[in-house]
Amino acid sequence: MKVSLRYLIACICLIMCVAVCHQAKANSVYISELVADNSSYTDEDGDTPDWIELYNHTDQTLSLEGYYLSDDASDLTQWRIPAVNISPNDFLIIYASNKDRAVVGNNLHTNFKLSSGGESVYLVDPDGMTILHTLTYPALTENEAYGLIMNGGSQNTSILLDSGASAKALIPTSGSLGTSWTLETFNDNSWLNGTTGIGYENGSGFQNLIGLDVIAMRGVNASVYIRVPFTLSSISSISSMTLKMKYDDAFVAYLNGTQVASGGSLPNTITWNSGATQWINEPDAYIFQPFDISNYTTELQVGDNVLAIHGLNNGTTS
Repeated sequence: MKVSLRYLIACICLIMCVAVCHQAKANSVYISELVADNSSYTDEDGDTPDWIELYNHTDQTLSLEGYYLSDDASDLTQWRIPAVNISPNDFLIIYASNKDRAVVGNNLHTNFKLSSGGESVYLVDPDGMTILHTLTYPALTENEAYGLIMNGGSQNTSILLDSGASAKALIPTSGSLGTSWTLETFNDNSWLNGTTGIGYENGSGFQNLIGLDVIAMRGVNASVYIRVPFTLSSISSISSMTLKMKYDDAFVAYLNGTQVASGGSLPNTITWNSGATQWINEPDAYIFQPFDISNYTTELQVGDNVLAIHGLNNGTTS
């Protein structure tokens, strides 16, 4: 049972990936991405440490117990990964914060930080000697990510939409808009103005994440419509794209009118006043969840674009 009344949707990070030539070794688990100068993602302490993302390239759940991460070739057993599992074709975020936390079920933190000036990071076998994967990255700017393309190359990444992006929201009162509100050409001049994330907090916990308060939906509607505009000067070099979301309890995402992702437990038919069919585990709402939307890079256009989000709470008074 939830003690406080709260709702959070669309703390958004939309990332485009630009391929560069650099071959990577094929393994079951990769160091898939990292950020060495983070100011966007927050940990459980409200800090913004660097982070490393691991990817399970297999169709089986793998245990990472006893594996090591290191940024020091002379100390390959620098930080030991605890008995955490990583699901098939899934990701695991580990903060490179120097906080040294290795408790399963909580956020993981290495005992070292990353250098924004560039270095190598190693994923090491439990034998403490065999390097399974090395990711060597160049100097990175603030919030610039660097990582792998899953077919074996590497990539530079650019953030199209970061946390705190300008956004608009509407608490719908009928289904008269259909899905027209998801189109880039839709006129949203009368909508509420603010920044991502969008939500409300009637207790404590989410208030620091909310840039556009929609507490007016409480007791009225479990749904809210959200529009986040962005502009592109070129689309020719985009090879992949990831949407990262913090949400509670569910969402459907559209890019220029085309549905590209969804998360949480959704009803079979989604209408203007639909609610999520169950609560999300609250700690998960504080962590960015990645959604690969690379199949929809063709929906991008030079000039104005919009990421539209239909946010769903578990109920009008959830």
